[in-house]
Amino acid sequence: MWILLPAIFMTCLLTAFIGARGDAGAAEIRTRANDELMHYKTFIAAADMYFRSHPAPAASTRYTWTMLKASAPAAMSAATMRDDWYAVRDVDGSWAACTQLREEAARKVTSLFPGTGGPRAPSPTALLALGDQAAAATATSLCERGAP
Repeated sequence: MWILLPAIFMTCLLTAFIGARGDAGAAEIRTRANDELMHYKTFIAAADMYFRSHPAPAASTRYTWTMLKASAPAAMSAATMRDDWYAVRDVDGSWAACTQLREEAARKVTSLFPGTGGPRAPSPTALLALGDQAAAATATSLCERGAP
């Protein structure tokens, strides 16, 4: 009986260590998703400001962060965005933010826009379009036209 005590003690320590690491990993994922959501909100807000102050283009046009941040306040324009994020604006003035989000952030993004119908895309790492089926299809189409 006494011979098993060290093995039981080591098993308990190992279980506690693994449990603590799992919690730390989950917290890190949540933190990264929250950071990505904050960047996403900044990108959307800057794009909206830019498009409100500029006329619609003569043809569908792709806009990078470098272009969009020109109309943003200083605190917002100082943000660094992912290189693969862009927006596309059509001749009728409609626009779509074309951002790839990690899975955890993609699941949380619908909370930013209640009542939009949730994400409509094959995968959160491909395109994330919010809105009803028609709005999502239009946004996805704009992003595909503006893809490099």
